Amino acid sequence: MKKILFTAVLLTLGTISFAQTFSFGSKAGINVSNYSGGEINLDAKMGYHLGGLLNFGFGEIFSIQPEVFFSTQGAKIEN
Repeated sequence: MKKILFTAVLLTLGTISFAQTFSFGSKAGINVSNYSGGEINLDAKMGYHLGGLLNFGFGEIFSIQPEVFFSTQGAKIEN
């Protein structure tokens, strides 16, 4: 009985696994950051951010999308 149940579960999982989709992509853009607080007012710093993403789709409704980014941040101090 256990072998029949195990086989049925494997066949069901095999059928479901055909509904998965996989895609990847990239993202890039401009980053403008500044700081103001107390008696300090700093000029804005122009930078960039870039990264990549993977999209794992499970069926038509649910998906997981992990992303990795590098972003420049901070402010310029002029004396």
